[in-house]
Amino acid sequence: NDDDSKREPDFVLIDTNGFVDILEIKTPEVQYLTARPSYRKNFIPTRELSGAIQQIEKYIFCLNQSSQKNTERILQKVGFPLPKDVSLQIMNPQGLLILGRSNRLNNPQKRDFELIKRQYKHIVEIMTYDDLYARLKNITHSLEKEIAVLYPNANV
Repeated sequence: NDDDSKREPDFVLIDTNGFVDILEIKTPEVQYLTARPSYRKNFIPTRELSGAIQQIEKYIFCLNQSSQKNTERILQKVGFPLPKDVSLQIMNPQGLLILGRSNRLNNPQKRDFELIKRQYKHIVEIMTYDDLYARLKNITHSLEKEIAVLYPNANV
């Protein structure tokens, strides 16, 4: 809660050590950069991207404010017990924001978007649906190679 308003992220993630992070998802159609360079020949974040980052920052702020109460709330909402060796902890949560597509960006837009992503890296990891797909494809490819090495007779 913040200023008497209830805030709830799209997803609360719990890593293997029990630490909490925030996942916010926007649509693939959302425009996150200005279509034309608008400020000193730079592509700048749109209201959608800036607002989503602010939204995540508020979630993190609220989580940190009353971490014990929020820990209890999260455990209630999980709906199943965590593994015995994992205890839920709210300690400097990070955000993950998935929005938009990057497959049609030109090189100056890609450069400016990368700069924006790195600017907020300490708070939120920003990725597009295309970035997420590429990451999952790379992970799958790596796992298939690892399985092929470990189990040469496996049919992968």
